[in-house]
Amino acid sequence: MQSPQAGAALSRLKDMERRRQEVLAGAIGAIQAMRQGEQHERIKSTVDRHTERLQRHHAEQTAKRPILPCITVTPYQETHEWYGDYTDRRKGAGDADRQE
Repeated sequence: MQSPQAGAALSRLKDMERRRQEVLAGAIGAIQAMRQGEQHERIKSTVDRHTERLQRHHAEQTAKRPILPCITVTPYQETHEWYGDYTDRRKGAGDADRQE
């Protein structure tokens, strides 16, 4: 009887071998397409490779340091009337100006 660890190791080996076969078949298909002058999904232009490299780099950078939210602080807008002197004016009884 096999242990679960041995069974998992065998399935991993089978998966690795299957993946190797897929990669090899794709590479052979790309080489044959290149020889015949046809397009293949594994044949990429330098622009596509460079774009993918930049996308990978951007994904790595954002995974490490996500962009922080930008908080925009606007200057205070005074909505009341400006008096021009350096004192603080407040409304008193009956809306009379009270100077302090």
